[in-house]
Amino acid sequence: MARKKKLLFLIESMMVGGAERVLISLVNNLSPFQYDVTVVSVFRKSVYEGYDCIFEDSLKSHVHYKYLIDNTNKYKYKLFNFLFNRLNKKIIHRLFVGSEYDTEIAWYEGLPTTFIAHSSNKRSRKLAWLHYGAGFRNVTDEERLVFQKVYSQFDVIIGVSQGVVENFKDKIDSKMNVVTCYNIVEDESVRKRALEKFAKDLSVNKEDSRVNFVCVGRLSEVKGYDRLLNIAVRLKSEGFRFRIDIVGDGLLRKELQSYINSNELDDCVTLCGNKDNPYPYIKHADWLVCASYAEGFSSVIIEALIIGTPVISTDCSGTDELLGNSEYGIRCENSENGLYEAMKSVLTDDSLYVKYKKKTAEGGRRFNKERLLQEIEQIL
Repeated sequence: MARKKKLLFLIESMMVGGAERVLISLVNNLSPFQYDVTVVSVFRKSVYEGYDCIFEDSLKSHVHYKYLIDNTNKYKYKLFNFLFNRLNKKIIHRLFVGSEYDTEIAWYEGLPTTFIAHSSNKRSRKLAWLHYGAGFRNVTDEERLVFQKVYSQFDVIIGVSQGVVENFKDKIDSKMNVVTCYNIVEDESVRKRALEKFAKDLSVNKEDSRVNFVCVGRLSEVKGYDRLLNIAVRLKSEGFRFRIDIVGDGLLRKELQSYINSNELDDCVTLCGNKDNPYPYIKHADWLVCASYAEGFSSVIIEALIIGTPVISTDCSGTDELLGNSEYGIRCENSENGLYEAMKSVLTDDSLYVKYKKKTAEGGRRFNKERLLQEIEQIL
């Protein structure tokens, strides 16, 4: 029997956002007969406020999981940061990771990439995953040299969309080995979980005739919830009847709730918090809205297409590949006014819902799990 290839997937912390869900889907689907898979989180607890999700049960039994630093202990956390910033990083890698893996994969930009770039394991194959579409747009010449030095240590760099790949080549280095691999999404599981019973706090019900928009994602600046709430004020003042449910949590929760309260949006905007299963929210909404300033390749848009919920999205990296030229969903200008006009259009023209409802299934079929998995396994 052939020896199993030992894979390490390194991530900063498992806060169970989009990138973490994609990682869980990928490792769960890798053959246990071909691969010995270990997911390593640098930190035990998410470094982001509001993300205390228990995710270990999401990993199948053949996938190993461990963390390197118990950052719930502030002294251990401070000590690691002190050592990481002062010691030779190869020594840090040797102490915390070692040389047992055949392939080391930095699943995210930042700390995981820096960690693997300084691997003490000379024989391992090294891969870096790029998830963030705008991550290199405004780099200085000095920062570019640092990124070039770091990413030159990798055998293959993988972008989650063609837009992410092109951005890296344009801003960092066009000669590096950078390829596109779309995110793995558990399409059958997504469809099944979308049929589960409504959450008790779900604000949509069959008697509510208002157009319902849903957003899913962490409450951070890049997700564009500030402009979404500004749009809600405009639409409400113009007499439109609608609801917006925002599924997710994060640093901006108090700030967003304060804005909702002060602008009397309580009757049409709900912060639903973080949900283990966001899919019923997507399924029972009329439209999924992605208001982001930047994305890499939106998993939640793929999930909406799979579920069959029409999509409105600002023009971020990857949305052209997901939605075409507004073929499978409405792709609008990446501005507050662009998103306002798109949302207003579906509130005034019911035929847009009918049109895009028919196109979602076709759009979702392009992201077949088995085919995408084969493409990734060829690189691993």
